[in-house]
Amino acid sequence: MGILDQLRAWRRSGVVVEYRNVTSSAVLNYSIERLYREQPALRAVVSFLADNVSSLPLKVYDRVSDTDRRRVTDCVAAQLLAHPNATTTTHDLTLGTVTDYLLYGWALWYRSRANTPSGWEVTRIPIAWVQNTLTEDGFSPSTYRVQNPESGRAPVDLPARDCVRFAQYDPKGQLHPHSPVESLKQVLSEQISAWEFRNGVWSNAGRVSQWISRPANVEWQPGARDRFAKSWKERYSGNDGTNTGGTPLLEDGMRLESTQFNAREAQWQEATRLAREDVAAVYHVNPSMIWHTESQTYASAKDNARALYADTLSPILNMYENVVNSFLLPMIGEEPSRYCEFDLEAKLAGSFEERASVMQSAVGGPWMTRNEARAKLNMRALDGADELIVPLNVTEGGLAGANDTDPTTGYNAYPARTKAAPEVVRYKSNSAPPDDAVDGIAYVLQSFSERQARSVFNAIRAGESKGRKAATDHAWWWDAARWDRELADDLEREFRRVCDLRGVSALADIGLDSALWDSARTANFIRAMAERRAELFNEEAYERLVAELQEYDIGDPTQVTEAELAFLALIAARVARGAQTYATAVCGFATKEAVKQAYPEDTDTVTRTKTWRHHGSKQPRDAHAAMDGETVGLDEKFSNGADYPGDASLGAPETVNCHCTMDVNVERKR
Repeated sequence: MGILDQLRAWRRSGVVVEYRNVTSSAVLNYSIERLYREQPALRAVVSFLADNVSSLPLKVYDRVSDTDRRRVTDCVAAQLLAHPNATTTTHDLTLGTVTDYLLYGWALWYRSRANTPSGWEVTRIPIAWVQNTLTEDGFSPSTYRVQNPESGRAPVDLPARDCVRFAQYDPKGQLHPHSPVESLKQVLSEQISAWEFRNGVWSNAGRVSQWISRPANVEWQPGARDRFAKSWKERYSGNDGTNTGGTPLLEDGMRLESTQFNAREAQWQEATRLAREDVAAVYHVNPSMIWHTESQTYASAKDNARALYADTLSPILNMYENVVNSFLLPMIGEEPSRYCEFDLEAKLAGSFEERASVMQSAVGGPWMTRNEARAKLNMRALDGADELIVPLNVTEGGLAGANDTDPTTGYNAYPARTKAAPEVVRYKSNSAPPDDAVDGIAYVLQSFSERQARSVFNAIRAGESKGRKAATDHAWWWDAARWDRELADDLEREFRRVCDLRGVSALADIGLDSALWDSARTANFIRAMAERRAELFNEEAYERLVAELQEYDIGDPTQVTEAELAFLALIAARVARGAQTYATAVCGFATKEAVKQAYPEDTDTVTRTKTWRHHGSKQPRDAHAAMDGETVGLDEKFSNGADYPGDASLGAPETVNCHCTMDVNVERKR
């Protein structure tokens, strides 16, 4: 179901005040959209700011303490900002949002549930679609009335609780965001008038660029004027002139005069420059950042580029971050310690040469390995090129630093060091399910079970009314193939989402790029897991339904309702156990699979192991507790025969409601 179809099902209630949206007002009968399309100065400034904001990476961090923050790539917020919706990239979302904010004075996002890695999606609502803003208290919006002009359908009401609003200040109050374009009304009208006048001059003015004069008191001989004119046209006029571009030889007293349109005298260039400066001033932009001037130098352009992110864009970036952190993150249930922030380091840093010199001076020696340098040039790695090269004339003290050229310094102040033993780097990733994994699977199971119960008991009622006995004849009210297929499809989508989240997180835990995760390699296994779990889940449901039918007189409508209620009461416990069981299994498989994709086998430099971790539950298993800390090779089985906690090969007694996890360990020598 599309976003507009979802919104159409909602109804507004309790709205007492209605405000008309003013962003559709025109400047001199021009809409904001038309001004943006046709006014180059306005478009240049707005697109310049929006393009530069959208080019910045938006990252999510976890505030561990006031002095410690860590980037997070596998949380709900990071997944949502990386993939806002099925048709929009992070760059597109930011570009559209900032452009709306600069043109209309505000921007709007709509948040909804979706089948995505984060479980959510965010869609930008174009401000031109917003017809009305409704409020209940007069201070903040309660509903936005939106109409998509492309759909041809009736307007839709969006509850403000599901929307994120970016708004500028306006003296009327926060319900009336102010469009900066309104402040440019007079400037843009003057510019439009100037263009119309200039076009008129070019359309109506003569096209004569040169003409010939001769003394007034000198008369032409009969036929001389016609002969001169014909000769001139044949030799010096048009593409066919034999001497076109040459120097003409004129008769005595003749002069070649020039006449050209003088834009300087009309001061049109100055008027255009003033219009540009006014537009730039409204948006707090230095005009020289956008339009080159004769006085601009390389040094000033370089300073302007740094000032752009430090000063000009700082208010926009701060606003964007505050709105997302204060409203969007709590709406999707993100941890309070999580926050998003634009990464300005790459933009504010100096040139590569400057950074390289500073870093080399800071560390006192080479700071990149040969393979790291080759990677930047997209070249394959070489064996034995993962160590830093320390020249013999560079020591760990004295004056012989990496950039030291003092000829009086003894470069061999310290004896050469022997090659140290290979360093062993250890990584670990735990298979604990992501925060929303259990809840997501539980939601799938709950929705399916309720749908299944309604269908089954409606069939029982219909059959009993025709004299059929549900307690003894099951085939007409239970379609095993249908329920297995439907639940497997639902579980597969959720299993894949959880598997991808855990796999990406596992790669990050072992120090590798999350882009290495290959979701396609898990597709067959995830499908098989979903089908098997669906079959077992439905078998239990069928057994419970048959037992319920034996307890009640199904021929009595009241008894049918009681049986249905009793069955629904059992769903909650089944859903909770099933969600925990499935999440444990999917995440155990994903954690192991991530390491196998990165390191297919043990080598002389890489060792892979896994360790069972018992976390207990309300009814902990003694056998699992005894296995706590047991470590085996990644491709080996644990002592209970499981490949990972929740492995279906153990059977229900060893997997149902299991809270155990698994550490996957990687040791690399370098």
